[in-house]
Amino acid sequence: MTSSSIQEQDSFTTAINPTEPIDKWLTQEWLLTNGTGSYSSGTLAGINTRRYHGLLIAATKAPLGRVNMLAGLGETLSVKGQGVKLYGWEFANLFHPRGFNHLKSVQVGSDVRMLYEVDHIQLEKTISLVPRSNVLLVRYHIQAENKPWSLEVTPFVALRNFHSLRSFCIDDQMVVQGEGEQISVQDRLADTPTLYLRVEGTEFAHGADWWYRFRYRGEAERGQDCFEDLFVPGAFVATGCGEDELVLAAFLNEQENVEPIDKFITTPTQSVSVSRAIPTDNSSVRRLIRASEAFIAGRRGSNGQMRATILAGFHWFGDWGRDAFIALPGLLLLTEKYDRALEVFETFAEALSEGMIPNCFNEYDCEPAYNSVDASLWFAHAADLYLRASGDAKSWPDFFKPVICEILDAYEAGTRFGIHADENGLIVCGDDQTQITWMDTQYNGQCFTPRPGATVEINALWHSVLKRMAGRLKKDDQARAKRYLELAQKAGQALSRIFWNEQDNCLYDYVWQGKANRDIRPNQVFAVSLPHSPLNKKQQKAVMDTVRRHLLTPFGLRTLSADNPKYRSHYTGDLFSRDSAYHQGTVWPWLIGPFVEAYLKVHNFSPKARKEAQQMIQPLLEHLDQAGVGFVSEIFDGNPPHSPRGCIAQAWSVAELLRAHALICSPESLLYHQT
Repeated sequence: MTSSSIQEQDSFTTAINPTEPIDKWLTQEWLLTNGTGSYSSGTLAGINTRRYHGLLIAATKAPLGRVNMLAGLGETLSVKGQGVKLYGWEFANLFHPRGFNHLKSVQVGSDVRMLYEVDHIQLEKTISLVPRSNVLLVRYHIQAENKPWSLEVTPFVALRNFHSLRSFCIDDQMVVQGEGEQISVQDRLADTPTLYLRVEGTEFAHGADWWYRFRYRGEAERGQDCFEDLFVPGAFVATGCGEDELVLAAFLNEQENVEPIDKFITTPTQSVSVSRAIPTDNSSVRRLIRASEAFIAGRRGSNGQMRATILAGFHWFGDWGRDAFIALPGLLLLTEKYDRALEVFETFAEALSEGMIPNCFNEYDCEPAYNSVDASLWFAHAADLYLRASGDAKSWPDFFKPVICEILDAYEAGTRFGIHADENGLIVCGDDQTQITWMDTQYNGQCFTPRPGATVEINALWHSVLKRMAGRLKKDDQARAKRYLELAQKAGQALSRIFWNEQDNCLYDYVWQGKANRDIRPNQVFAVSLPHSPLNKKQQKAVMDTVRRHLLTPFGLRTLSADNPKYRSHYTGDLFSRDSAYHQGTVWPWLIGPFVEAYLKVHNFSPKARKEAQQMIQPLLEHLDQAGVGFVSEIFDGNPPHSPRGCIAQAWSVAELLRAHALICSPESLLYHQT
């Protein structure tokens, strides 16, 4: 596959108008990652609105174990003895200070640059993370002509698990050590890392204090606790005249004490190789390609070596098997990162158990959980695409073949959660109290979208993977190849017969204990989009007509038809309200990938269909600046105006939008093979 190169460009830049309502800048969020699971994030206004916002959220057990080390910095610029505060926080009834009144512009790219102006003196604040290290750099560039100035930089320290909130306990809870240009802050009552802060060429003015009752509006909107107390150890003080620059470094590793800050300063990667399947003449597409890198992190294997993994989304998701292998083709194959793609397969395959790939890893002890029926099948599906795209013939016999055969054999014979092939060759599993498909929300034991028995997308995957693996095994394992092919044919015939919903001219969502569920959901799309569809052409077109009519929105597919009495139009409120709406009408943008694939397929990739598909994905391309700047959100409300919700940056949302774009522009892409 030939490739092209895209340059560092297309940064998002916006002018900040102090006369406009501040709310506008609070709903747009920036995110920086560094390949470890650590991140830095905030709003364009410079005011935290979530517990997950902070300048250094460090992955202490990469890629998880994340700790909010440094919630923010407060800058006070003084000229002629008069200090102006350039930062801000939200409290219950007010913003204080109101530093955003001096904010002129924000640029978001490989770093974040915020330009402030006070009495014709400019201060540019640049936030960046050092790649593959828990190190934050904040550069201050001051242009003051020949005027003398002073700058105080006040750290607001959290030192807490990033899911929790900090509350004041006792006065001497935080231990501050050091003087001059470097200090450390440690919570003596908690097992969190020590935060080190250094600004070369400054003096630290000790003045330990607590600030109380910061309010995070994003948490309030989600029905969560929204108030926090933060610790202030004092302030770094710098003085100068005219133009100058200083850099604050925040880090966790004590060994960095002896290193100069210059050691950390690196030049951002200037280009990235991409497949010709992704035309890069579109700025939004180039930004998506950049965004794809944010989700790749590292996880330490049993041999102690770090291997790549894929984080499902920011701010709060870890590496999930299902999400990883749905996202992998768009994130790593279209961008030709084949070595890292293979590492992701190895990361999850190492935890293979009873034919099951982990659903996720525990945030704290990294133990795998296996409550997913489809993660293993998505692994096999993505493996086939990897082998086609990369041409890596060596990995098949020694790695992929034994892993995938173990998966398929276990699924046929039976494994956890009652997963097994029934007399029709279909995969059945679970009951009305389990949630092991991707529609998996549960609250206090209540499963909102139980889909027991045989589900449509699981069996579409099962049928497709069996056929493709039978083809791969023909040369070296004919007996198994024959068995897989016979099982695939049996399952395919059963799927097209048992799941056909004549009344609605589409597929049932699941069949359990002889009863078929008529809910019109997007899961049936996979019976069309995946290679080797078990449906005839007439059925495929009927499915797509029904899905388009009931489920397609400008931002992806609804999870349930609006005609259904269970439909929930908005994903808002407390956790119970949100969970009960999560898959009952909420729009998921990642589903635009299989929808576009299926739509192009049933219309033979005609120029008209490709033009229509491009129009379908255009709103998502334009969404990049609406929530997480440069990213695609996790979900949207089911009803207009389809407000973005959930995570501001979701791996499979970015990946499947990229893949849809590639399929529209280059149907010959190796990631699509029509059968």
